[in-house]
Amino acid sequence: MVCTAAIVSRSIGVSRTEQADLFTRTLAELDALDVSRPTVIREVGSESKAKNLEAFLDEEGPEGAALLLAMTVGEKWPKGLAITVQNLLGLKLPAGRLEHLQNRMPEAKPEDISAVLRHRGWSAYLRRVAQLAAGDQT
Repeated sequence: MVCTAAIVSRSIGVSRTEQADLFTRTLAELDALDVSRPTVIREVGSESKAKNLEAFLDEEGPEGAALLLAMTVGEKWPKGLAITVQNLLGLKLPAGRLEHLQNRMPEAKPEDISAVLRHRGWSAYLRRVAQLAAGDQT
């Protein structure tokens, strides 16, 4: 597990170029690893709501977390969830995938979403997304 927020956040005494180089090298080394991931078998048309936010994250993985992160600032970015995910997180979800995630997403308040994400280790991302949503690009 790599905390990209820690790698790419501004650090005292480290230049942005050094950080970018470190991040690029880290990604290259991670890509070179032979990692076997379990295959999740989903039934076609299986669009039932997840039991809760924890189950949603377990079943939908990082893309589900990206959706939840975007939903914590969605009211501040009324242009639409897909644009929020893309602009704040740099992740472009295909329309069908975004629709699937939204259909599976259980009803939840932004503060409940934030609490679950913090509990799951996404605190640095929550802070960064909130900064970006507020217009802080540093």
